[in-house]
Amino acid sequence: MWIEEKLKEIIAQAARDFDQIIAEERKIESSEDGTARGSHLDQILFDQKNEREQLWARLHELEDTFATSGSRKLFVLKVGAQVKYLSTLKVEQQELGKDLKEQIESVREIRRPKDETVNELQFKERLHSTVEQLHEALKTVDQELTDTTEALRREQTVLSECQQITEVLQQRVEEARQPEAMQRASIEAHETLNRLRDKHRTIMGELINFVNEHFPPHPVDGAPEMIDEGDEVDTCELAFLLEDLMNLAVLKPHDPYLTLIEGTYWSPYIETIIKAGIAVRDPENSSRIRLVDFRV
Repeated sequence: MWIEEKLKEIIAQAARDFDQIIAEERKIESSEDGTARGSHLDQILFDQKNEREQLWARLHELEDTFATSGSRKLFVLKVGAQVKYLSTLKVEQQELGKDLKEQIESVREIRRPKDETVNELQFKERLHSTVEQLHEALKTVDQELTDTTEALRREQTVLSECQQITEVLQQRVEEARQPEAMQRASIEAHETLNRLRDKHRTIMGELINFVNEHFPPHPVDGAPEMIDEGDEVDTCELAFLLEDLMNLAVLKPHDPYLTLIEGTYWSPYIETIIKAGIAVRDPENSSRIRLVDFRV
């Protein structure tokens, strides 16, 4: 807006100066003959004045058209908002400049003590704190070094044992690959098997003798108490019962239960082996029992 006003002011000043010059109607003498200027120059000046008046009339007409269309007002509003924003930025710049000057002055006003005692004390305090921190770090590093050394020692011990085991196994493998060693191993296995069989037969014989001595055959449940001499009666032998349980445990490990048929056993013998932990009942069917699995 101020640019347009300045431009108009310049144009108006030029027009006023021109009108003043024309109004004086000064006669300029010719430098050649000393007479007044010719009428041809006056005609030129008159034509320029008429042309200037026409231009001013056209300029005023354009201004009226511009103001009527509203564009002038919009331009003024836009320029006014920009000027207002620019003014706000200038004010903020001035305020920031003031704050900056105050901060600079405050920094310059910090007084440092002339006595170096304060500086020495501060330095000693920082040095003492640094030394303490380094001592703590050294303790931590020493502890980590001790733990790492102990772990390394254990790993070396394990490695040494593994190497010894590897050497022994390699020796065993080399020995086993030799025909004499294989034959000797086969003989030793056969002898071991024979010893186990002999030991098994001995144990079974002792078990049968013990059962026959302490648990003789007894009439089954439901047998008559009084029988005539020479009559046969069904009896329950604990040795046969244990033998059946062991055979089922070996031959049918997936289903080692023995079904107790009424009239073929004596209940006290069944309860004896169950309470002794030799046999257990089927949790789903109490008439079935199996040998306890004594394998380790």
